[in-house]
Amino acid sequence: MSEKQEEGGGEVRSQWQDRALWVEVAVAFAVVIGLYGFIPYNFGFESKARSVFEMLQRFWTDPSTADWHHGMIVPLISVGLILHRAKELEKVVIQPSGWGVLGVVAALALFWVGYKIDITIVGFLSLQMMIGGLILWLFGGEMLKAVAFPYAFLMFAYPFYFLDTIVAFPLRAKGKRRSCPKNKKGTQTSGTHKEKPPLSTSPHQKATKSNPQSSFAGIEIPQS
Repeated sequence: MSEKQEEGGGEVRSQWQDRALWVEVAVAFAVVIGLYGFIPYNFGFESKARSVFEMLQRFWTDPSTADWHHGMIVPLISVGLILHRAKELEKVVIQPSGWGVLGVVAALALFWVGYKIDITIVGFLSLQMMIGGLILWLFGGEMLKAVAFPYAFLMFAYPFYFLDTIVAFPLRAKGKRRSCPKNKKGTQTSGTHKEKPPLSTSPHQKATKSNPQSSFAGIEIPQS
């Protein structure tokens, strides 16, 4: 191994062994837990206010919100993607950026706005922005680019229920129209609709239709 490679490996190890960095990470983690985990944030349709993390836990586990139960595994997938690339991420040079401070301040402002107007979605957006701002502030823009996909994938953990009206319902209606066959007139019918077979007729009815006078056969008409 050349001296340059040894020096490069030593620099990579030294930047991740910086105690000051990990102290800052621990403080940032504690702030996120305290802000989004313990401060009552949203009432919703209840008499008790819940924190952002409590609202997430409810959406992920409540039987009435089964459409969002997949959200609980999204953070695990994001963390797994980062750990899978741990060797590559170790080589990324840590260069803290002051632009991350703006992201953190914007997240705090968004948190305050959502608290005042009592809308849960704003709190979720604030949490996402806070995570991105802290990554940029503590690790730099190169690290944020390296974890861009796991960070963006984390958005699927939040129950953006307004998307049901904007995206889900139109897609369902479009899929239903495509699945329904068209009849000869060009109008769509449901997939389970079947034409009714014609009613069967008895031989007597067929004879009556072909010869109406045959229905009077065998009947004696009295003579005056």
